[in-house]
Amino acid sequence: MLLLLVHRAANGTVSVPVAASLVDVSINQARSIAAELADRGLVRVSSADQIELTVPSIEDRLALADLSAWYIQDRAIVLDALVALRRSAS
Repeated sequence: MLLLLVHRAANGTVSVPVAASLVDVSINQARSIAAELADRGLVRVSSADQIELTVPSIEDRLALADLSAWYIQDRAIVLDALVALRRSAS
């Protein structure tokens, strides 16, 4: 959900402490999640603890916008889909 938070943030940027607070995780967990997203090329984490959206393609940005809209409409459906994807990846 951190990715959706950054997507919806002004200028596609949010600080690690603010993200941690909004997603209700520790600052270290937020940094870890951001680092994982950065490894996948979806965000960049600056030395000033800012998470910036860097989705590489327009198709990815459109998919992220769709995911964000679905999340706003029915969070449970998105969370269930993510859980199912995690299980299938294991």
